[in-house]
Amino acid sequence: MLIFYCISINFFADNIIETGTQNGGSAQTMLYGLYKNGKGVLHSIDSGDKSTDDTHTITIGSPGEKITEFLKERWKLHLGFSYDELRPLLDDVKIVDLFFHDSDHSKKCIEFEFSEIVKNINENSLIGLHDHYGQWDSQSILNGFKQIFAKKRPNTHSQG
Repeated sequence: MLIFYCISINFFADNIIETGTQNGGSAQTMLYGLYKNGKGVLHSIDSGDKSTDDTHTITIGSPGEKITEFLKERWKLHLGFSYDELRPLLDDVKIVDLFFHDSDHSKKCIEFEFSEIVKNINENSLIGLHDHYGQWDSQSILNGFKQIFAKKRPNTHSQG
């Protein structure tokens, strides 16, 4: 999770979107980076107890429960599924500086989220995908990225 803090504090993001916040571990680190920079908002989309993805069920508490109270002034929780919540949010924020997928890890959901995000990024935007191993190999993921982002981001990189 240290990487989220490093990205948030060094990247000076204005708009961060994460799908699948669960109890808020990743959100906490991104929000601390925003707090240190004195700007930016993290939008978290989470289905809460309505999750249909067995890997993302709130087992204790509620979405974002681990987030320290003073950091919540830069946090907006959108309860629901990314299929319903993502497009209206993107219409509102316009440009996404950092997007982090950690919701339903099905191919259908990832392709949906990334095909929507690509419409709202610029040349400096960063995209992250969590927990993809075990479903696809790295080369398949990179090929998928290249297909989705071909018009906006022709160069796709992976850290092995």
